[in-house]
Amino acid sequence: NLEGVAVMGDTLYVCNSYKVDEQYNYIYLDDILSYSLKDSKQGPSKKTLVNPNRLTVMNDTLLVLGFGHWADIPSQLGYVDIQTGETTFIANATRMCKSNGMLLFANCRTTYSADWTESYTDTSFGMYDPMSGQVLDNPLPKMPEALKTSTVYFMSTNPKNGETLIGVTDYSNTSTIYHVGQDGTLVREFDSKGINTNNAIFLN
Repeated sequence: NLEGVAVMGDTLYVCNSYKVDEQYNYIYLDDILSYSLKDSKQGPSKKTLVNPNRLTVMNDTLLVLGFGHWADIPSQLGYVDIQTGETTFIANATRMCKSNGMLLFANCRTTYSADWTESYTDTSFGMYDPMSGQVLDNPLPKMPEALKTSTVYFMSTNPKNGETLIGVTDYSNTSTIYHVGQDGTLVREFDSKGINTNNAIFLN
């Protein structure tokens, strides 16, 4: 069950998130597999955050997002030391994207009523500087109020102008996309015409 992929140098890194046993129970893993593109050989795996799902590379740093286990392990963001294989925790996060030389991340926390009929989502944003190792809180101070209670399903920053698309979901209806400036000021919002819209790519 392979998830996120990233290339650093001549090595391909791939998240191996979970397996299912004979009783159809999900067993969440903590593996990042490696494969040498130069030698066409599989390399050693590295232990990392539980249920790894996203990888990205910034400034020769491999960043990983682990979705955890919803019952007792929250989603976490960390960076992997390629030499030692150790992962260092950065912050709790559920989505991430490169943004203006930094790593923008969202952390969506959903709580449910005792009978599971109602839920409430609290969403916050942070920014990680891979050069200094610092985490900056509230990087989008002028973001739309709706984002504070929405489940963020993807983020993608336009490298030309630094503006970001943030897609949200309720897992039932088509996604709303918020187009925001570098401080979170709303440029426009629109319907994606698809449920759980999970990516946006800028061309030209």
